Amino acid sequence: MHFRWLKKVGSVILAGTIIFGMQTAVPVTAAADNIEIVLTNVTADDQTTLLGEAKIKVSVKGAGGNVTMAQTALKFSGALKYKSIDFLQGENNPPECFHIAPNAALANIEGKILPGIATNRTGSLTFNNNVTDLFVVTFAGNPGETVTLSLDTESAAGSYCAVDGNFVETEPDAQVSMEATASAEDNQGINAVVKLTMDKVDDFTVSTSDGYADSKITLSITNEDTGSMISTVLNTVSTTKGGHYDSSSSVPTFIVDNTVIGGDTYTVELTGIGYVSYKQTGVDFSEAIELTNADFIPGDVNSDGKVDSADKTAFKEIKSGNYENYEKDYADFNRDGKVDNYDDIFEGIEDEDNSGNDNGSTDNDSTEDGSGDTSGGDTPGGDNSGNDNSGGGSGGGFGGGGAVIAPAPTGVFADLTGYDWATEAIYTLKNKGIISGISQTEFAPANNIKRGDFILILTRMLGISDAFTENFADVPQDSYYYNAIGSAKVAGIASGDGVRFMPENTITRQDLITLAYRAFLAKGYITETDDMTALDAFADKGNISDYALAPM
Repeated sequence: MHFRWLKKVGSVILAGTIIFGMQTAVPVTAAADNIEIVLTNVTADDQTTLLGEAKIKVSVKGAGGNVTMAQTALKFSGALKYKSIDFLQGENNPPECFHIAPNAALANIEGKILPGIATNRTGSLTFNNNVTDLFVVTFAGNPGETVTLSLDTESAAGSYCAVDGNFVETEPDAQVSMEATASAEDNQGINAVVKLTMDKVDDFTVSTSDGYADSKITLSITNEDTGSMISTVLNTVSTTKGGHYDSSSSVPTFIVDNTVIGGDTYTVELTGIGYVSYKQTGVDFSEAIELTNADFIPGDVNSDGKVDSADKTAFKEIKSGNYENYEKDYADFNRDGKVDNYDDIFEGIEDEDNSGNDNGSTDNDSTEDGSGDTSGGDTPGGDNSGNDNSGGGSGGGFGGGGAVIAPAPTGVFADLTGYDWATEAIYTLKNKGIISGISQTEFAPANNIKRGDFILILTRMLGISDAFTENFADVPQDSYYYNAIGSAKVAGIASGDGVRFMPENTITRQDLITLAYRAFLAKGYITETDDMTALDAFADKGNISDYALAPM
């Protein structure tokens, strides 16, 4: 099973992603202090700098502790173009540690990069409160041209570190900037060409709206003499337009051409989720490195470094829509956002022998669904009058809200076409028994969410099952959300207008946030705040009700 960070909080963020129609979840800040991003021009000091290159080192200050994630949102301007990144912390050996390199094609269009380092809990990195170096960013162009790298304070993704389980961000208005000039030193360079032919993966395409998405495959070239590394994420932009994808080939083919110092030797590595990594040492790049799927092998769904019957079993689970034990992306070998027959590369591998073994399937009593809405709706509005709580889960009736709920049966909803961004989240929560559909085959992803339904989701996720003796006057005792709302009421999470909760009303965004905020407080995941400056980012902050200001 692949690691998940902050599992409980992450599940609630996942639900919020469905509810608000968002594709990216921004981390919750749980620490009071802030980190500082430090930029240093190392062009002249770095012995690997080539003619026409400029190098800026990115470091972090104040992140002392065990760090499982470090991300920086940066923007750049000037004549130079982004070329590559050299990570200085951790080794790129998924799933223990990921180096998240920028997509060069997209970076040079937007003038922004979002590099990061992520590990699981057992593989955390140790930072000190002084300056810890993260990576060196290389820009390229003509000698004498300049580039300015700055902290991108407007990025929704943000710059932060996960330190000892808490997200610690930069100051909201932090101003950090560094200019560098491309070197005029004539360091000798040679072309380092790597060609990857994906001969075992049909129709390798990346289905995204921006058209510049990466392949989730990283090529790393490490100088064995200096230790410096170039990390490049393969993209599907045509080589004729400066990308890596050879559109003239009938078989999906990537060609990466970097410039490295001549005369040195290098280690070449290819890593990607769902693939067995490739590694070769002692490469001098006197000729191109040509690889196929016999070298970089698809099918490692469980990330154990080999492809066997266990991976075939895991693939079948994911293909059927069951994401309980494995991540969907690990079986999407052609990166089209789906797991289907195009990803089935397991010909010749026998099925796993589970005879006599309990493979984890449990014969659960089916739970009758109620009539609750199941939605990913994001529609503002609804009844705000006097309400400080909201509901909006996609629960449908699961019966009592504090009981232990058996996982919902794994099935496939037929109405999720056009909701690819939410599909994995929906099935993940469904298979955990947190949500269901309006039927066994329908989820109703466009429906709005009711207040009673969201309370049901929230109490299930966080295990809230407080005993209670009274409930709101408008919550029928035979309703599927009766126990959930009663538990939330006695726990101080749901208060409605004091007498009524209005469980059938559509939820508003500020009400949903208020409910989640109180539940997080009760569980100790976050701390209270009276600092409202974060709301300055919203042009409509004046419309937020007083009771929702702190939660928002």
